[in-house]
Amino acid sequence: MLLLPLHSFCQATVKGMVVDSEGPIEFANVVVYDASNNVVDGAITEPSGRFSLLLTTGRYRLEVRYLGYQTLETTFDLENSLDLGRLTLSLDENNLSEVVITATKKLVTRSGDKLIMGVATNELFVGRNSLEVLKYAPYLNVDSNTGALSMKGNESTLLINGKATQMSASDIRNYLASLPSEKIKEIEIISNPSARYEASGRGGIINIITTQKQQRGWEATLNSRTSVAQFISNNTSLNTNIRLSEKLSINLYGIHNLTNSVRDERRFEELRSPSITYDYEKRDTTQGRYNYLTNNVLYQLSSSHTLGAEITFYDFTGSTNQFNQLLITDSDGVTPSIGDYRLYQDRAYQNYSLNYDIAIDSLGHELRFVFDYYQSTREADNDYTNVFFTESTDSIIAQNERTSFSPITNDIVSTQLDYTRPIRKGSIELGAKYTTVDNESSTTFQNLVEGTFIIDPNFSNAFNYQEQILAGYASLALDSLFKSNVSLQTGIRAEYTDGEGRIPSNNYRQSRQYLNVFPSVFLSTETEKASYNLSYSRRINRPSYASFNPTIFYLTDFTSQIGNPELQPSYTHALEAGVSLSRWNLLTYYNITEGEPREILKRLDAETLQYQWRNIDRSQVYGMSLSGNETLIGSLRLNVRASWYGKSYRSTFEDNVDNIDVSKGTFQGRIALNASLPWGVRGEIAFEYNGPETYGQFESAENYAFYINLSKRINNQFSLYLNVVDPFDNLRYAFKNTQREIRTTQFRNTFPRTISLTAILSLSAGTKTKRFQIDNSNRDVRNRTN
Repeated sequence: MLLLPLHSFCQATVKGMVVDSEGPIEFANVVVYDASNNVVDGAITEPSGRFSLLLTTGRYRLEVRYLGYQTLETTFDLENSLDLGRLTLSLDENNLSEVVITATKKLVTRSGDKLIMGVATNELFVGRNSLEVLKYAPYLNVDSNTGALSMKGNESTLLINGKATQMSASDIRNYLASLPSEKIKEIEIISNPSARYEASGRGGIINIITTQKQQRGWEATLNSRTSVAQFISNNTSLNTNIRLSEKLSINLYGIHNLTNSVRDERRFEELRSPSITYDYEKRDTTQGRYNYLTNNVLYQLSSSHTLGAEITFYDFTGSTNQFNQLLITDSDGVTPSIGDYRLYQDRAYQNYSLNYDIAIDSLGHELRFVFDYYQSTREADNDYTNVFFTESTDSIIAQNERTSFSPITNDIVSTQLDYTRPIRKGSIELGAKYTTVDNESSTTFQNLVEGTFIIDPNFSNAFNYQEQILAGYASLALDSLFKSNVSLQTGIRAEYTDGEGRIPSNNYRQSRQYLNVFPSVFLSTETEKASYNLSYSRRINRPSYASFNPTIFYLTDFTSQIGNPELQPSYTHALEAGVSLSRWNLLTYYNITEGEPREILKRLDAETLQYQWRNIDRSQVYGMSLSGNETLIGSLRLNVRASWYGKSYRSTFEDNVDNIDVSKGTFQGRIALNASLPWGVRGEIAFEYNGPETYGQFESAENYAFYINLSKRINNQFSLYLNVVDPFDNLRYAFKNTQREIRTTQFRNTFPRTISLTAILSLSAGTKTKRFQIDNSNRDVRNRTN
């Protein structure tokens, strides 16, 4: 760090503000040329219209360009820092209409280690929600039924303004469905994260950057979405942004969601030597309600000191009623059974974040402190009743009644310090982070015996897990490597983990300490027609806290699930190469993972099965993904995403579990046609296909579906959006296990065929609002609490 001032020797700052007759202009292009007319630097103006550049002393020519305006030019001699003041653009009256008709904006651009998809100003996304918008993101697969995001065959990490939301998969789906495209500035797709990001995760990062329209005074958007499937569901959200004074701004975002759903499932399990089969049929009917509220406050202490705070509350209450039928076939014949299962859940969390930013100078030299406290609770009450009959069903053989109560609490405290210093043609970033986690879970399981519920010690237990993670990173970004047009972004991250699991009832302790280093390097270069990139990173995948818990969880009378306190983290080497053309992006990749955790099904005895997460020896994922969009005729636009990837799993086991040695390739694709229709309506028809895929011991079957979308902007304040999911009722899910001694097949229908109508109302007035976001430092460990 003592050498850093040398990089600024003979350098000076040039800054200014780009405006028109109505005020500042955001996203204007500022380009600087030297005396030989070579481009030496450039910038894009901020919402305030301001820009800042760091140049060596000399004579320069500066151009300011913005669509629909005349290009502004000025020359200057730079000896000391220079403020060019207000640079006023004039409308290009001669060419404005022609530009509006013929200009087309790139959907995706590359910036360093990420692809950026512009949303707010793209007419393709008018009236849509963020779940629909994400389907256009390169390399990304969106499960239309669950909302799960995946990239390169692995689950992706979703961030909103750089922070994670601690909701279930279904809640996240509803959240994304309630966030309109007008509130999204851009989406960052980071397929191979660098050392600046958390080292966990293998499926890349999707970061949704929200924005406000810079209206006057206050701005509010009301979004209401009603869906009709087997039942009626509703999701309503309100987003408001208020600037109370020059120094104080407040943003409030809330969601109220009511959902109803049905799921049918058929599962067949065959155990050999001795032979016994279980044939299940069941239907789940679920009702739920959740509220989500986040409040951001930003206070400008001075021109260089800013204090920000965020408070988030979330609560969920839901119930599931399940009716199941079971046929048991063994050497003694057939035994029918019927069961009734009721689950009552309450989940809640609170998160408190504090940011303190210090702008050391106006060139991007800054220091940031982040503090987070996260506390969550989850309670699940379960009631089970199973009745077994004779084969003729004329008399009862046995009846089981059980109850269980399972509370889980998580307390997470984290602090983070980040330092950024610009250097000539690049920047240096340094950071440190400390996180402590306290996870406590217990299960009380009771059987009804002669009219009294008695605790079953085989299924009752308590498990506490504590963990501390200390991390530090250094990152270097250079726009030009050895005077070439190759840019470099490289870094290294070190993480020390100290964890301990305890079972209070028997004084069991399981401790683990490990130190890991995670390097990353990203190279890219551009030509007039394309950009090329090559990257490498080392990643870690820490198990969720629930997977450590050795308590046995009852699934059926013959199937259980148990955690594994011996489970270890896995490590991945990720290599990528990609090319980005005007409207097309191609990514090729190869990942190899040591110790990947997979769920393993094991036969305990002649009648019972048990699921447990275990580390397998080695797995590989390799493939390619192509995505792009083209304008065909008039307003007709084509969007395509196609991915092929292969997976292989290898592992040997010492107990009575079949060794794993499997490889399988699969294809995923989406094709969509979008066009302007009469009466100002924009329509789209899309088809999605997901091929069969292996998960080690299990395989999934193919599934596919059609989608129809219609959007209509009534005026600048009001929009309508109609979405039809799976109109031909094709979407089904099937899974199978192919061990020699255990054969299982599962068919699932979640009834995704749905018609949804969304109404979006936006209002605003007053002076300009201030756009801001509050960072969280605990998103990696919070993801493991779900």
